[in-house]
Amino acid sequence: MAEYIKALRCVSCKKEYSVHEIEYTCPDCGPVMGTLDVLYDFRTVKKYLSKEKLARSAEYSHWRYLPLLPVLNPGFIQPLKTGWTPLYHMADFNRKLGLPNLYLKDDSGNITHSYKDRASSVAIVKALEKGYSAIAAASSGNAPLPSPPLPPARQCPVIFLFRQASRRLSWPSLEPIMRMLF
Repeated sequence: MAEYIKALRCVSCKKEYSVHEIEYTCPDCGPVMGTLDVLYDFRTVKKYLSKEKLARSAEYSHWRYLPLLPVLNPGFIQPLKTGWTPLYHMADFNRKLGLPNLYLKDDSGNITHSYKDRASSVAIVKALEKGYSAIAAASSGNAPLPSPPLPPARQCPVIFLFRQASRRLSWPSLEPIMRMLF
């Protein structure tokens, strides 16, 4: 599935990497400034995704857009539905705001009732693709990682570090804990 991804580009230094060359963020710019954009070959994407194909799709989750997601092995997608949550047009509210085309997205139908479930589900697939046995996630307290939906054979424990703990701990200090757990 990677044939539609041309490269990954650092948003800061603009250096480009192949899909298999880099783990998570730009090594030169680091985890804060080194976010990577996915660069697509849209001619190839068109082979897999079109308005017509989307209209005919029976996939009622965010995975209907799989050709636009950086997933190499769809076999790691967890079974519970994420995405495909409703939009509501609130005519009175819109009139008061002077925004006639405003729609409100209701993500309470997601696994943890958050829009963050979409990104978390892709992160879990990426971790499983890379063979990780656990995922560590820093959170201010509301970042979901829907690990329970993973089938037991592919279970990947998730360790949350909430804001209070993550301020006091550095990643090297967590290494002994990780070794004990796994």
